[in-house]
Amino acid sequence: MLSTLMHDIHWRLMQLLGDLNALRLSKTNENISLTFFDQRVIGFSGCNTYFADALVDRHERITLGPSGASRKFCSASMELEHAYLQMLEQAHFFRIEDDWLLLYSDEDAVLASYTRIPDGV
Repeated sequence: MLSTLMHDIHWRLMQLLGDLNALRLSKTNENISLTFFDQRVIGFSGCNTYFADALVDRHERITLGPSGASRKFCSASMELEHAYLQMLEQAHFFRIEDDWLLLYSDEDAVLASYTRIPDGV
């Protein structure tokens, strides 16, 4: 069951960490986002919109199924988009701290950090 703390809250990616730290966010891909909705995640991955099944439990464990995405090609952001979608499949735990969402690997390494997007933005 999807945690009510996460349901229908929109998150904006702020950092993509770990082995992916060479990839930096720029103005062209600053709107990478994640929204949990009805046991799914949906969002924008830099060029395409994406979706995946999501299982979240009260012990802060998360399992994201393989993602699907629209099929546009954006030469400037495809490497980051690919790395981002790979990261989502590696996420095993999450933590919410104030207006921040952190995704962790199964080895407790931070993979990504997001900030909450205020309603109406």
